[in-house]
Amino acid sequence: MSFLAPWFLLGAAAIAGPIIFHLIRRATRDRIQFSSTEFLRASPPRLQKKSKLQHLWLLLLRCLILALLTFGFSRPFFKQDIPVFPIDSEMKHTVLLLDESASMKRSGKWQAAKTQLINWVEENETDRQISVLGISDRIFPILSQELWLKTAPSERIALLKTVLQNREPNWGPTHMDTGLHAALDELEQMVETTGEKASKVIRIFSDFTNGARLSGLAGRDWPEDCIVEFEPTQQGETRNVGIQWLGWSKIGSGPRKARFSLITTGGNQTVTLKATDAVIGAEIASSKMVYSRVGDKRLYLFEIPDKQSNPFNISIEGDFEPFDNTYHVAPENLREANLVYLGSETVENPKGALFYIERAVNGWEDPKMSVISGDWGNNTTDLLVISQNLEAYEVEKAKKYLSQGGTALLLLKDGKQLGLIETLTGETGWQSPSLSKEYGLLGTIDFNHILFKIFANPRYNNFTNIRFWQPKAIEPPSETNSKILARFDEGPPAIVESTVGTGRLIIWGGDWTPQASQWVLSSKYVPWLQQLMETALGGPAQPTMGFVNEPERIAGNEAVVWKTLNGTISSPTAPKNPGLYKISHETHSQWVALNMPADESRIDPLSWDTWEKLGVPITESQLIVPQELAEEKAAAKNAIELEGEQKLWKWLLVTAALFLGIESLVSLSISRKGAVTAEA
Repeated sequence: MSFLAPWFLLGAAAIAGPIIFHLIRRATRDRIQFSSTEFLRASPPRLQKKSKLQHLWLLLLRCLILALLTFGFSRPFFKQDIPVFPIDSEMKHTVLLLDESASMKRSGKWQAAKTQLINWVEENETDRQISVLGISDRIFPILSQELWLKTAPSERIALLKTVLQNREPNWGPTHMDTGLHAALDELEQMVETTGEKASKVIRIFSDFTNGARLSGLAGRDWPEDCIVEFEPTQQGETRNVGIQWLGWSKIGSGPRKARFSLITTGGNQTVTLKATDAVIGAEIASSKMVYSRVGDKRLYLFEIPDKQSNPFNISIEGDFEPFDNTYHVAPENLREANLVYLGSETVENPKGALFYIERAVNGWEDPKMSVISGDWGNNTTDLLVISQNLEAYEVEKAKKYLSQGGTALLLLKDGKQLGLIETLTGETGWQSPSLSKEYGLLGTIDFNHILFKIFANPRYNNFTNIRFWQPKAIEPPSETNSKILARFDEGPPAIVESTVGTGRLIIWGGDWTPQASQWVLSSKYVPWLQQLMETALGGPAQPTMGFVNEPERIAGNEAVVWKTLNGTISSPTAPKNPGLYKISHETHSQWVALNMPADESRIDPLSWDTWEKLGVPITESQLIVPQELAEEKAAAKNAIELEGEQKLWKWLLVTAALFLGIESLVSLSISRKGAVTAEA
């Protein structure tokens, strides 16, 4: 016999209570005085050496009642094996998800997953309509339901083996949530196609690592008749050290530093870190031997010489899992840009706009700015700032610059510059109406425009604390190629963008000095100027490093040619493997690095409680746990089912109640006999 709640057996100690009470002799309740005893000397009562149990049968009855109650509450049952009956042959719509992410490139994982999938289909294909999808950061159809139904049952396994034969995992991340959403859509499509009512099953073949993304499953509504099943690959090595890139750092005139951290799973390890020139193979920094701990977030630095222009690799030696031991690094795409200022002020004069422009751009790493004032000359111009009327030759040069796609900012300080605006835009009728107040505030702002979009968030779009002491309103003509970007609080335009040829002219109503406004002293001044500079350069610099599953982040929308490190292979198609490549644009070429997403290095097993917390419909038998714990859970479940079937506790409690009634009758009988004897 076993017990479901054995701790209730401790209640058997209560049996000592009736025994103690029966050992205690009860004193006579009523004392009767006799006259003949009044003159006798009082003597203390004699105590017997041994206490005698009174009413032995009543004591046994009471002990038996307590024992029955104790056994009843401890939920006893007799052990036996519960047979497992086969499930009925109900039709099942089944979607099989095969993990094709980078973590499956570990030794033996991919082949094991394919073998497990084929074996499972062989054993369970009866009464099932099956669709197979590959999952990574996107969905890859492998075997459709339509092809499954068209294929003869005797040939389906051969078909499955054929479509899986040449498939390989890619280097993308594990977006498990995307895969499950796609599986649910596929199940709905199955129901619509067949019109049959059937249970829905999703079975996942994966290594189920902590790097898998599940966040998209939060709050998901699941069909009532849907169940998710797991098929983990064989347990392998979980000790691993991977690299997470954190970017570059450079302080002052010192060398650049490559910043990265290590992702350690499964156990602490001692590894060696190296930085090697990818072209010539020489080490470019001193190697480091480090002891990497699980959960360690230490920052590691490699000092990279300023003369290093070739791409390089950061590698790990001594790791148990080599699939992620190399991280490819391409040189930064640092741009140089010229800002030409046409005005009468000097850079040392704090009462001029040039003083604040030069200090705003000083220290920018990308683009690295050069401010040119006075003579325009033949310098390359990326951004033109105009704060005064121009000479005739400068006007012609500015018009040509704008018509060829340049960007210019004109600070309107007085009405005399309206003629310059008309000349540059080729439009007549520009005006500068006066404002009634002593100062102006920006009222309406177009936060959808590229120059103000960075302030669109409600936390940053408050411009009401910036006062313009000398505001100059700008009124374009009725027929114009201009667009109003911002208005003063009284209504007239404050900032206007005018299209000139393929270029743009930004007209700002006022000067950029503290005497004219609080703009150059505000926190929004430098970000806005940087956004203007980025717009003039055609947008942010193209990144040189990215993930192998997102090559478009590097190439953009341009047509480029990808060339391997050794230059032997050139193709307009983006590569599918991590590595260093040179991409060629129409005007230039640059090194780029493609790497595996860092989360794929987190190969420690995913906690199975996570699925339950996200509300994924799974059966208890699908919780993948260690063997000992699985046996304990199975035994516990078996015990609950047996106890529920046998229900011995009910009979024990009924018997206890019956004996309790008998005990009450016996106690009543004994008490009455005692009362009669006392009266006699």
